Amino acid sequence: MQAQEKVLPHSPQYREIVLAKNQPEYIPLPVACVSYNDCTGLISRYRLTLWERLHVLIFGNLWVEQLTAGQLQPQRLTVFEPFTEADVQYSKQQECEMCKAGAH
Repeated sequence: MQAQEKVLPHSPQYREIVLAKNQPEYIPLPVACVSYNDCTGLISRYRLTLWERLHVLIFGNLWVEQLTAGQLQPQRLTVFEPFTEADVQYSKQQECEMCKAGAH
């Protein structure tokens, strides 16, 4: 899995930066800086290898490892580019499914 530049190719209004760019002890991470109602978010995009794609297709699992300093931060995984119509439609569908399940 490789982090990709041009994080939000269909939303060029969001500034993109590279975290840990000049820190050899870390892997550089291209991110787009976005603003939500009362907070700032960072979005990154990854390209899966053929093997990783097949593994996800067959087993249907994807793990997220998050290192924290004692507090969890909200995260959302998606296969749709954020802020596109497909993402908006998918998010609405997920919200409805959560309501049906009584998850919130």
